[in-house]
Amino acid sequence: MRYLLTTLAALSALSVSSAFAEDYLSIGFEATKANYSNYEFVNPRITGIVQDNNKPSVNNLNIAYGRTYTDFRGELELSLGQKATFTSYHSPFNTFAQIKEVTSHRLMANAFKDFDAGNNIVPFLGAGLGLAYNTAEGFQGATRNPFAKKSTTSIAYGVSAGAKYNLDKSSGLTFSYQYINAGKANTGISQFAPNDEQYKGNYVTSGFKFAYTKSL
Repeated sequence: MRYLLTTLAALSALSVSSAFAEDYLSIGFEATKANYSNYEFVNPRITGIVQDNNKPSVNNLNIAYGRTYTDFRGELELSLGQKATFTSYHSPFNTFAQIKEVTSHRLMANAFKDFDAGNNIVPFLGAGLGLAYNTAEGFQGATRNPFAKKSTTSIAYGVSAGAKYNLDKSSGLTFSYQYINAGKANTGISQFAPNDEQYKGNYVTSGFKFAYTKSL
């Protein structure tokens, strides 16, 4: 009987909280800069970096399902990433480009704290935690000597800050700046003799996100 009463009480609390909640869908676009951080070129013959990796622009699409509780929101977000290409040069092989290509998709649980500023404007702070599926491959030099493609599932986390503008009672536009660390994105071993080279790094993005939200 005690367990039955406890279960009924929990279901009652959930139904009450749901009565004050509002579900929504969000479709977003991310315009970011990608970074291959903590980069390491595993190669016993190199002596240093002549030119470090560039930071390419990457555009991602995402969709999220969320629930709003007065001034707090929680959501589950799926992000589909565009391929990012990084290039570096190392001594003593200064003319050989070291090319890394990384594609990252992630599924994250996000939480937001809203601050009603009036005039349909709602600033917010957010944080998220989830998983990223990162695929990395590499090439070396003009002949594009290949490194094996490798996929890794990593812990991903992020923070954001922005504002939502309510178009009406059921829809709105959000604009935010976000930082995402998608974890490890290492290539496999080089596929050319002596087969002892590898690119290692973390995939990180930072930039702006635009989204349209619609209450269900």
